[in-house]
Amino acid sequence: MLVFHRIINVCYTLLLGTTIGASFALGAFVAPSIFNSGIILGAELLDHYQEGLIMTEIFKRYCTLLNITVGSILVWECMKFFVFKKRDYFLVLSACVVTVTGLLFTSYFTPKIIEAQGGGPAATATEIFQTLHQASVTDFSFLLVALAVMLAKVSFNKESGHEELSG
Repeated sequence: MLVFHRIINVCYTLLLGTTIGASFALGAFVAPSIFNSGIILGAELLDHYQEGLIMTEIFKRYCTLLNITVGSILVWECMKFFVFKKRDYFLVLSACVVTVTGLLFTSYFTPKIIEAQGGGPAATATEIFQTLHQASVTDFSFLLVALAVMLAKVSFNKESGHEELSG
């Protein structure tokens, strides 16, 4: 059981790190590149709406990873809490924040943005859309911070490893 727990912990840590890396890359590299394509290419080949459609397609794929991560967090943290009696309340709080913000992003913000894009460029130029988009950016930021806290707790907290099974 101890070997199985260690393997799960390593996979879990890798999944958290991968999701953090993907989240950071989307915000720091992908979005600025796509939304500045005219500067990069030297000509405006795409308008802002078309750039948004590309970004949405990328986020749809990212949502799959995020849903897998949220599901894994729910299963593993619940197992540690209820089965292994591991009571790290700060980690549980971080897991709750990741779950809520992750599901908001994948189940509310992304579908609403896709729905608005279906109305064409005019629908995405409204103040309502801008507010929705800004709220999704804020949600995404909280998600990234909570994921980082979780990764730090899982990686550096001696008690979040396999020790609770051997004692």
